[in-house]
Amino acid sequence: MRYALKRILCRLHWNRWLSILMVLEIAVGTGVFTYSLNLHYSLAKEENRIKRQERDLVLQISSKEGVMSEEVEALTWQDYQKIQQISEGEAYLFITVPGFYATGDQSYDYILLLADFEKLDLETDYAYWGSHVREIMDQDLLNDDALQNKSMPEMLDQEVWNTETEEIALQDCIAVPITYMEEMQEAIAPAWIHMEWDSRKMADAEETVRKIEGYLEETHGNAFNYRIYNPEIELSNNSEKVKTSIQAMNKAGALFLLMVFVGMTVIFHLLFEHRKESYGVSLACGADSRKLWKEIFGEILCLNGLGTITGSGTGFLLTYYLDLQIMIGYVEVAGDLRTVLWNMAVCSAASFMISLTIYRKLKRESIVRLLYGS
Repeated sequence: MRYALKRILCRLHWNRWLSILMVLEIAVGTGVFTYSLNLHYSLAKEENRIKRQERDLVLQISSKEGVMSEEVEALTWQDYQKIQQISEGEAYLFITVPGFYATGDQSYDYILLLADFEKLDLETDYAYWGSHVREIMDQDLLNDDALQNKSMPEMLDQEVWNTETEEIALQDCIAVPITYMEEMQEAIAPAWIHMEWDSRKMADAEETVRKIEGYLEETHGNAFNYRIYNPEIELSNNSEKVKTSIQAMNKAGALFLLMVFVGMTVIFHLLFEHRKESYGVSLACGADSRKLWKEIFGEILCLNGLGTITGSGTGFLLTYYLDLQIMIGYVEVAGDLRTVLWNMAVCSAASFMISLTIYRKLKRESIVRLLYGS
């Protein structure tokens, strides 16, 4: 094994410039392939996340240009009551206010969750603390003596709510009744307000949406824009162009790799002609043809492996640090382990196929013809 490894390293050294060129070419193709696959998996993950939402209609609130809306209320408790009347109790409102608390050498990031306790079957006299923030239950973070502290029910504590932009783990939350929004109205940013509906439970979803949007525009339309939409449909509409771009990039990377592997096959067939005498001497001395194939396979695998590792690492760096304006803004782009598995599979398959063609050529040659290069 050690002898075969030395022979492989020697051959790579003898053809070092050619080897470096092949490694770089493989790295370029693998890098593009990795980058496009990571984009593909990121988009698919976002599509699956949105599909897991219980409700399919979402309220979007945005500030109007040129209007100072910091001190203007985007949604009030009275608005929620009115919207509940319009939607016949189907509106689901919760507000997520990020918080931070530090004590000694420890710090806690938490979410103050204002929710409709009637829909969650919780008692309105309590503030419910998730398992990740129970250590600071004795701290007066709410400034409300009317609410007593209580551990969040285990079933609720394990839940993760999917919103149109994020996932909220309730174990990181301090849940208080939605009426608490009256006390901190001016501190609530529009982006923290989440109102949703299940259109399947509405008699006439389109008419209900029109009435709610009309009411909100009439009440707060001087400072904010209001729109109710279906995130799944919107993502599907916006992602068609994205998918086309990703597929084009994916095909470009795969085509480049195919050209590289075809080139490697040609190069190793030429190298075979130069190494005929060496193979003939090895066979004449008692070496097995399978042993020679393992050396050939090892040499090709080293080249492909180095190129694949370099390309995969580059592709992951591009995933996190290169923005080609391909993806939709709110889709989080991240690397995926499946891209590494794909690259390993392609690397192994290509190495096997190229070395197999050389082995079949070796098997057809006699020792005499190899020794005399005829």
